[in-house]
Amino acid sequence: MEILPYEVVRAEVEKYDWDEERDAIDMPEEKINEMILKPLGIGPCAARTWLQNPGDAMWVNKVFRLDIPDRESLVLKVSHPFWNGCGKCLAEVKALKLVAAYGIPCPSVIHYFSPIIPEIVNLPVEERARHRRREHSDKTVEYEWILMTYVSGDNLATKWETISWEERKIWIENIIFYLSRLSRKIYPVAGNFVGDSLEIIGPFLPIPAPLFARGPLKYWIEKHIPDLTFILNQLSAPNYPVSASSEKLRHSLNHIVENYGKYKCFTGVPVVFCLSDVAPKNLLVDLKNKEILAFFDMEWAAPNFLGVDIMEMDYPLSEDDGSSNESFTDSLEVPYLVQSKFVMECWEKYEVKVPYIEVQKIISKIVNKLFNIFEPPREGKEPSGEENDDVKFNKFVEELNQIKNNYFFLI
Repeated sequence: MEILPYEVVRAEVEKYDWDEERDAIDMPEEKINEMILKPLGIGPCAARTWLQNPGDAMWVNKVFRLDIPDRESLVLKVSHPFWNGCGKCLAEVKALKLVAAYGIPCPSVIHYFSPIIPEIVNLPVEERARHRRREHSDKTVEYEWILMTYVSGDNLATKWETISWEERKIWIENIIFYLSRLSRKIYPVAGNFVGDSLEIIGPFLPIPAPLFARGPLKYWIEKHIPDLTFILNQLSAPNYPVSASSEKLRHSLNHIVENYGKYKCFTGVPVVFCLSDVAPKNLLVDLKNKEILAFFDMEWAAPNFLGVDIMEMDYPLSEDDGSSNESFTDSLEVPYLVQSKFVMECWEKYEVKVPYIEVQKIISKIVNKLFNIFEPPREGKEPSGEENDDVKFNKFVEELNQIKNNYFFLI
């Protein structure tokens, strides 16, 4: 697999100004009326409200509540132009319909516009950045959007930090009660549905990240191969200071990259439909009655490996991270391991057992930490002052040896 130099890809992506582009996709009432509502025989819109991410964190897309006289309010989600032509809105439309068919509460789609442009749908991320700059050079902006029903409720993230662990347990179990239904159907590979199909699976949608295995993927470890290849290239670079620990780590990672197809722990995880972004900020709820009113923001939902949504709900935060509207296991009242154990017990209660979940967690953690070590320093980024690389490498080798001793069974 050819891996472009990280510096080359990131340089291209960072030329793309997210804040500037987000502001460019503003849609005033008159444009909403003329482009969307009038052709559908709806409206006109009397007012629109920008629904911002809780805590003023940035949402890449823009979401508006549309207040229309003599009918219930609607929601308009306008996609960031980076993904124009790749069918990102269409992917969310299909996800909303599929999820609703399982009895999972979510907004209903009224209409959408999400054309697929064959010549750009499979552009690598650096080419997509260049394409967007060329397209915007004449000051034209395309709009891709979804018009949905408006669900009135509280965003769970607005109160999550103040909710006690005992109350969080109720919310966590309620969420898993719904999400466990998605594990009923097994798919042959992981990736995004092609066109209007809910059966044919192609590559994942492009994301603005330098290294990303788009697939379609047969084995879960394949999504980490570009990262592992990048890390191995750094460890093998002529100017890298070789040590005993770095050589042991390189040997362990290289064995995985070259032989993962031989081991059940890398090949034995089924593909199911996953939301892929399960978080308090993506839930509308009735706080008083502890009822989930809607799951939303499903643009990354797709057939993916069993364990993706589970790990989305179960990851620790460092002391520096504090609390987060992305995590369900960030309570300060009880240790992380207690929270993690409860999450896993809830999945098992609803008959979802993930094979090799510990292997997935360990590999994901090691890849993320190694990537942070070898990632070229960003401007203004201060050294962490943490333990040196050799100490970290030895810890990673120990964890990889645990996988080897407990899970390396040949197929």
